Amino acid sequence: MFADGATAYCARLAGTDGTVWSRDANLAPNPALAEAGVAAGQPCHGYQTGAFAYDASGTQLVCSEYTWQVNAGQRPHTEWGDGQREFAECLETRPADDCGVERSPQG
Repeated sequence: MFADGATAYCARLAGTDGTVWSRDANLAPNPALAEAGVAAGQPCHGYQTGAFAYDASGTQLVCSEYTWQVNAGQRPHTEWGDGQREFAECLETRPADDCGVERSPQG
């Protein structure tokens, strides 16, 4: 039990095979994994979409819609990336003209 009366669990330390006392029964946050300046709500870049990072408390974050968000199992995405995926999927089964591609007068 912690000093404040909370239950202490022997849990795996995130990013390791070690165990520590934690308030979470499954996984203990690991501040050593934190990336400088990364926090929920902070901006991330499009190329980082789907990437994971850890904040100073050891909470896992995921880059989605150009923002670091607490990873809750959501599907990371960007509006632009989703549009590109939909366009590529359309081209697999339909003519380019049906997928919004405009052709130049030369061809």
